[in-house]
Amino acid sequence: MCRAMKIMLCLGLLVNGFSPVLHSSQAWIEEPCPPRALFSFCVVTERPGTWIWLDQGWTALGILVNPWLIEIRNPYTGQIINQIHAPRTGVFKGLPAFSPDGQLLATPVDDGTIRVWEVQSGRELWTLPSRKEGGSAAFGPDGKLYSLGPDGEIVVWDVKTGTKFLSLREFEPCGGAAVIGLSPDGRWLVGLIPWWVDTVGAVDCRFWASVVWDMSTGQVARVFPGWVYFLPDDQLLVLEPCSPLPKAMVWDGPLGSKPWAMRLPWVQAILGLSVRSDGQYIAFGLADGTIRFLNVSTAQEVAQLALKTVLGPGAEAHWISFSPDGNFLLTVWAPEMGKLQVYLWHVGELLKRAGP
Repeated sequence: MCRAMKIMLCLGLLVNGFSPVLHSSQAWIEEPCPPRALFSFCVVTERPGTWIWLDQGWTALGILVNPWLIEIRNPYTGQIINQIHAPRTGVFKGLPAFSPDGQLLATPVDDGTIRVWEVQSGRELWTLPSRKEGGSAAFGPDGKLYSLGPDGEIVVWDVKTGTKFLSLREFEPCGGAAVIGLSPDGRWLVGLIPWWVDTVGAVDCRFWASVVWDMSTGQVARVFPGWVYFLPDDQLLVLEPCSPLPKAMVWDGPLGSKPWAMRLPWVQAILGLSVRSDGQYIAFGLADGTIRFLNVSTAQEVAQLALKTVLGPGAEAHWISFSPDGNFLLTVWAPEMGKLQVYLWHVGELLKRAGP
């Protein structure tokens, strides 16, 4: 769900013990994509760009090269699949999305439209009304498209016919909630709204709130202060960044009433995170240049990758994502403004050695 934004999170130390950590920083070697050897990595691409996103099945990696060009690559090999050029009436601006099968791409354009493209052919299928500023799109598991409408309403589209299926207007008066994703079963839709801006230490932090709709009723289920990530068994992980007393909470579903705090075993700025599909591990990209792998059930760190040791000084993971089978981790580092370095890491054996 989520995607390349830097999030500051100060968390207390784990108080109930700490398990041995597998340090992998000395073992990683560079290979052609995709990497095959134990503890290896490859360079998917190094190029200009400002934004990265993937489809659910990892068949397409989208890179916003500049406001006029989107490049689509195979995330395992780095091979270019296609290039999508912005229409003459505007430039790409907002949060784009692939359909679950990677065959369609929805892109907000600053002319007040959402454009829907065929990935393989590059053919434009639909032009749908949207916001001129802050457009966003997400596909549900059923293939329907969710986007922010012209007046801040959330609109659900049938992309087979290009017709409106449903409209949700709870946050229309305050400019709408940017659509950022749905739960794996499609029941819960998540939108993001700005909460407030505050200063934590020497850092100015923007607080965000996640609005969760129950699509079985079309009503708002709950508003969470922070970012929402879905875990198995309908559980939610909610991170509250930048708070004077920051929290990582696990809820028993959007309607749950008894959350419990996940106290992480380090105090670091979190730049990105990804939950493995089985929900057993979470990978955190931290500002100290490491990726830490956390066991969800024990809230303990089980493995660590030191990017600075492998890639050089200054290396960080600003955005990370587990592959569907959990064997690979895609990471993005922006060493300078407008430049992206995308790496693919073979982590399956690392976590297997870490144990349950």
